Amino acid sequence: MNLPKGRMSLLQSPNDSWDSLLSAVTSATDDILSFVLSTAKLVGDQSTYLASLNLVSADQLSATVAPVHEALMLLKDHSYDFLIPLADLQLYPATVFGFAAGVILANSRLQKIHRTRKKISVALSSESELDHRKLDQCAMTLQSSLKGLYTAANVYVGDKFDLYKELTLSGPITASELAKRTGLNQRFLLEWLLQGASSGILAYSSRNNTFSLTEEYSALLLDPKHSKHSMIGYFQMGPALVNRIANMEECFETGMGLSYDGVGTEDITKGIERAHFNITHSVICDYLLGNKHISNGKLIEKLSQENLVVADVGCGTASALIEMARRFPKSVFHGFELSREAIEVANRNIALSRLKNVQVYDVTKTGMPPSAYDFVFCYDVVHDCSHPKLLLKQVKDAVKPGAPFVIVDIECYDDMAKNISHPSAAIRYGISLGACLQSGCSEPGGLGLGTMGLHPSKLFSLLKESGFSTYEMFQIPQLKGQNCYVTTRM
Repeated sequence: MNLPKGRMSLLQSPNDSWDSLLSAVTSATDDILSFVLSTAKLVGDQSTYLASLNLVSADQLSATVAPVHEALMLLKDHSYDFLIPLADLQLYPATVFGFAAGVILANSRLQKIHRTRKKISVALSSESELDHRKLDQCAMTLQSSLKGLYTAANVYVGDKFDLYKELTLSGPITASELAKRTGLNQRFLLEWLLQGASSGILAYSSRNNTFSLTEEYSALLLDPKHSKHSMIGYFQMGPALVNRIANMEECFETGMGLSYDGVGTEDITKGIERAHFNITHSVICDYLLGNKHISNGKLIEKLSQENLVVADVGCGTASALIEMARRFPKSVFHGFELSREAIEVANRNIALSRLKNVQVYDVTKTGMPPSAYDFVFCYDVVHDCSHPKLLLKQVKDAVKPGAPFVIVDIECYDDMAKNISHPSAAIRYGISLGACLQSGCSEPGGLGLGTMGLHPSKLFSLLKESGFSTYEMFQIPQLKGQNCYVTTRM
């Protein structure tokens, strides 16, 4: 049996052509495959075949595999670590069969590397032609993102230790004075204050080394119980959402997300409650329920005078539910929730309210009774559902004929260009990766709508498929960035 002669020596320096390397490896692969096939034809069974390999001299085999070995050693010098095990193989006759398969894999990977390297080389070769003004602008955008990341973490810490409340009460203050007021470490407080001043949140006076919080930032960073302009709930959610995003390898690989009872549940649950505090405690009752699109503007009158039975689907920590129950004591209010953490907080909130006309149910244990409700409300929930159609069908069966079902959800479009141009799009998609999309993919076959996935035509389609025949959308100024929908069961 004649084996092909060895190929000429491969690349001698890192500057040689990758095309030559690929050509050599491919040729060597062909030689080995030819050897294996010709041997298989001569020998009928595996035992005889392996024995016959001993008849092949080491010199003959070496002549065939040496070029491949040289190529792999060259790759090893170039730090292509995934090929090192192949480069270190002792290439004796008994290993040629497995080695042939290895070379095929190596060749495939080399071609992919070559294509990637070529694209990168083309990109880098034009580096001198880059518009450095645009490059600087892009760098500033990324720096701004980093600034936002660390500032958000700093705000989280400030909220955790009530530092914004202290700064609001104290006026201009030094790190030493703030340490005495709070009992916290002065050195770490100083660094926190300096980061706040660097980000523009705090004002710094070099005359006496004091830091202060303006009235505007105070209104935005105090607890929502003290300010209707508060944004602090979103910052409480921040670290937990970032942590989820940073550890979502499995989500990308499997398509399965975490429910709201996953990592960081406490901060996310409480953060959502605080972020929507003004809406749940004021806007819903003061502006939404009395809107002309709902029961011709007569819902509040009915809630006040009649014994209506109301359901809040996806009630969360029951903030809106409790506020409605407090304002309309003649009616009865039922909340339905999936998250264990939210249900626990909701029950604590109900106990603190001392109200007797409100109760929360775990939907995993208790379903909605049929044709039982005079009004059903669903705020900021449907886009989070893995199976929203199932939820809507349950509501359709539970609401009385002719009774209103009101949905409030994120304003978005069936147009990605419009969605990403929204001023808050980057924040919304970030929240979606950490929470909304995860929840929407937390069950097998989940629809995975995400924060910006429930546009009007999508919801109308889901409502129609769920058995609702009439529906309309409207907006109110007090629910900026959200759409309101009303439908009835005929």
